[in-house]
Amino acid sequence: AVYPDPHVAGGVARLAPAFLAAENLRGTPIAERRLHVSLFGVRVPQDLPHDLVAAARRAAGRIAMPPFAVAFNAVGGFGGGNPSQRPLVLYGDEGAVGFAMLQERLLAAMGRKANPHYTPHMTIAYGDALPTRRFVEAVTWTVRSFALVHSLVGKSRHVLLDKFPLRD
Repeated sequence: AVYPDPHVAGGVARLAPAFLAAENLRGTPIAERRLHVSLFGVRVPQDLPHDLVAAARRAAGRIAMPPFAVAFNAVGGFGGGNPSQRPLVLYGDEGAVGFAMLQERLLAAMGRKANPHYTPHMTIAYGDALPTRRFVEAVTWTVRSFALVHSLVGKSRHVLLDKFPLRD
């Protein structure tokens, strides 16, 4: 996962309820500390296998990529699911290309093929989702690192396992 800079996360945490209210949507904003952009996920049991963590650390440690700028400039719904619990997300179009490049390199380091359906996004709330994208003032920051995270599904909790700097 990639976590935004703290000041960016704070701004996004304020944006979500304001956007929900302005669009007359019901929803629950994501907590500031959990705002992130997923790169790749693996479903595992609650007891995280040590060999999987070690392999992920090795792969992440091999990534060579310079820091990159991000610009998320639209908000919209994402995916299907329960109509009252749909993700409301920030998108970035060309401003999110760096995430696709980072994901491609991470998957290659893990011996996997790139995911052609990967859509970089940051979920900001769950609830009523917009049917179409709306442009917003761009949320920008420079990505300087990425993290290995154990997401405790259903518990709204992320456990940071390791962090990796971006470098040439």
